[in-house]
Amino acid sequence: MRGAGTFLSGYAMTGCLIVGTALSVPAFAQGSNAAAPAEAAASASTPTVYLPASFANFQPRSALDMVERIPDFTLQEVSDDRGIGQASENILVNGERVTGKGNDARSVLRQIAASAVERIEVVDGATLGIPGLTGRVANVIVNSGGVAGQFRYEAQFRRNIEDQISTGSVSINGRIGASDFTLSLDNNGGIRRGGVGPIIRTDATGALLQRTEETASFHDDEPRLAGTLRRQWADGSILNLNLAGQLGFFTGRFAGAVTPRTGPVFDELFRATEDEWNTEAGADYEFALGGGRLKLIALQSFERSDVTNTYTSLNRVPGAAIFGQRLQRDSDEGESVLRGEYSWQTAGGDSWQAAIEGAYNFLDIAAALGRRQNDGSYVFSPLPGGTTFVDEWRMDANLTRGWRLAPGLRLQTTIAGEYSRIRQTGMNGLSRSFLRPKGSAALTWTASPRLTVNASVERRVGQLSFFDFSSMVDLRNDIGTGGNVQLVPEQSWRFDAEATRSLGPSGSITLGGYAEFITDIVDRVPLSATEEGIGNLPSARRWGVIARGTLLLDALGWRGARIDANAEFRDSSVLDPVTGRNRRISEDLNRNWGINFRHDIPASDIAWGATIQESIEGPEFRLDQVRQSPLNRPITFIYVEHKDLFGLTVRLTVRNLNDTRDDIRRTVYVDRRDGPVAFNERQLRRIYLIGVLTISGSF
Repeated sequence: MRGAGTFLSGYAMTGCLIVGTALSVPAFAQGSNAAAPAEAAASASTPTVYLPASFANFQPRSALDMVERIPDFTLQEVSDDRGIGQASENILVNGERVTGKGNDARSVLRQIAASAVERIEVVDGATLGIPGLTGRVANVIVNSGGVAGQFRYEAQFRRNIEDQISTGSVSINGRIGASDFTLSLDNNGGIRRGGVGPIIRTDATGALLQRTEETASFHDDEPRLAGTLRRQWADGSILNLNLAGQLGFFTGRFAGAVTPRTGPVFDELFRATEDEWNTEAGADYEFALGGGRLKLIALQSFERSDVTNTYTSLNRVPGAAIFGQRLQRDSDEGESVLRGEYSWQTAGGDSWQAAIEGAYNFLDIAAALGRRQNDGSYVFSPLPGGTTFVDEWRMDANLTRGWRLAPGLRLQTTIAGEYSRIRQTGMNGLSRSFLRPKGSAALTWTASPRLTVNASVERRVGQLSFFDFSSMVDLRNDIGTGGNVQLVPEQSWRFDAEATRSLGPSGSITLGGYAEFITDIVDRVPLSATEEGIGNLPSARRWGVIARGTLLLDALGWRGARIDANAEFRDSSVLDPVTGRNRRISEDLNRNWGINFRHDIPASDIAWGATIQESIEGPEFRLDQVRQSPLNRPITFIYVEHKDLFGLTVRLTVRNLNDTRDDIRRTVYVDRRDGPVAFNERQLRRIYLIGVLTISGSF
């Protein structure tokens, strides 16, 4: 952390200057650098409307390109919880939430050609009567005429790493008869990355124990084919269907020559592979019933994954035998969900929704550990605790009401409950049931046409990862994790508040914070005197502050320039079960921030920009060691873009301008973390400059 205080002080000063400048900027006429709203919001219920002309200067290719240009708007990712639950993404398409999981909002927006977007309405989520939506929500209105398509291709090049030439996507959307459709093929997960650097291991006094010259590389491809179909009848009934299939191929490779303080040099190799395939099918049907509307939702998904991890080492002495271990783990996962939502409004304009959801999830996993024989084969035996079957039946019910308390003041309340039965078979099999209350209250106050305040309190019930019920072993670092059948879902109270100040044509700024009080938090715990695993600790706290905003520089005389910034700083506290002292939650976020600058040069098709960003997690606390793997400094990159090169958008980017490196640190203790240090380990893995070519177009 050397120099961190100076760096954070500098960043805080920069942030204060940006915020202060933005707050003092008058509302000058809109320049060419921003998505100009066609209608300014006068209250929480009046949307800010962006027409396609608002984004013309950016020449977007997809609806995602348009949404990402809305000032002070950050796209929220889909929840990774099991089931569907309430809305968690701040995106609607034609007034409807995206109810799939594999086809999340980002994927859906990427599939919609910009030419198919009629307008985008930004409104406060609490005014929509959709449970779970608070804060700014973008409703993308897509027209249903004609057929449009778009594509995107990306290639990356860097030293010592295989060229990345398989990343891209193509999609088409339009109308067949009375039905709207989208069809897409992408490999957005096609990545090639890695680095080179020494691993220095020293004893407690700082004396060198060994040095490893290691090269790491990661190769990933995730081709995905997806399609959606939507039909709306004259009576207002709506049917949505979606189907997707995906393959996954991952290889990670760590190769190094180890020079110990005493003894011969030896070579070691760790190779991890995962081959998987998954499918997801979903449908929802909405229609009028009584005085309201009923929506029925169904989802089915399945995933098959085969993992093989192999570690070998060989001393550089004549006749030495190769030592080797191999882990094989095969798993099947599935999810089935049925959900019903009935919504209606009172004569006074208050909204209600009653929902009930049933879900079944399972994980069937088998793991075996093998030792290498002299002929190169492996003899396997079951990994203790590594073979198990876990399933869960879960039912969730909630009732939500939206209240109009006063002009500009709205409240959304939800009372809910969840019942689940988790069953685990295999070693120490166990079946348990849980009945947990939950709910939320979210308040939105439009203090003025330019100032909106959101505050909420929520009772949350967490979900367990089924993989934590089984044992696992890390062959590269020679550490194991035991399975724990006694896990229980964590519960928490979370409090959020944020204020958004519109600067009119000059941008927008949002400031906020949150606090969370957790019981039965899931963290790493000792399972015995010599074994650790994922378990529950009695309580923990987490708190943080957030800031984000967009500053459009036309008002300062720099036409076509804008700054987008975001920051989150977090701290947490939990009582360590090994040392008995308070520490951070293991691997909890420490800070995440970024500043993006873009300049669309007026009267030209040229744009350029630069970014600086950083995301740091706290240490991982294990039974006998502490590990952290941040980058040693923020990442920076610059780009230049031609928005109409023979009808294409072409961008050239140079990343890692300041030679950012992986800074992996590990302290291992003799027995447990309350004992003496066995050794310290540090690796600075060099990433080198990265060149990126991005080409996108429409058809």
